Order: sequence, then structure tokens, then C-alpha cells
Amino acid sequence: MSPGIPLPAVFWGSVGVYSFFVISGYCIFLTLEKAPSVLQFLIRHFF
Repeated sequence: MSPGIPLPAVFWGSVGVYSFFVISGYCIFLTLEKAPSVLQFLIRHFF
């Protein structure tokens, strides 16, 4: 770690990354739950 980066910034940065993955996983789950099938979900979101 660079001596110029304060430790609280590193801590809150990692909290932000974890929060992003939790929230995006929750949103994907809700979207997947509304799709009739997993295949339909993949077709709608990736093609």
C-alpha cells in the first residue's frame, strides 16, 4: 500500500465494493425471479 493513501479510505473503498456486489446480486435475483425461465432471462439480458 502506498504511504500516501490513508487507511480509512481503503476501508471505505472495500465496503463500497462489497456493497455494490450485494446490491447488484439482489437486483439480478429480483429480475431473474420475474423471468419465466433462466433461458428467457439470459436471452433478454445478454442478446
